[in-house]
Amino acid sequence: MGVLGKPFEDMRISGTNPEEGLQNIKMAELASKRLLELEPEHSASYVFLSDICVDVGRWSDVEKVIATMKSRGVKKPPG
Repeated sequence: MGVLGKPFEDMRISGTNPEEGLQNIKMAELASKRLLELEPEHSASYVFLSDICVDVGRWSDVEKVIATMKSRGVKKPPG
């Protein structure tokens, strides 16, 4: 999976208050963008970022992530 794959694959956004949740989202976004820099050919990096966007209801960003995957020829394996 790569250098940071497994720890960030398992990461879930959670928090007991809105500020903590926002910090988790920001950290997850930074981590996923870094994964994209390190491993732009791996679908897991895109799926991770897409999942973050879904969790916070940023559907236009989900569409952008999917479009980027397609334009770069990255395919998500089934499952």
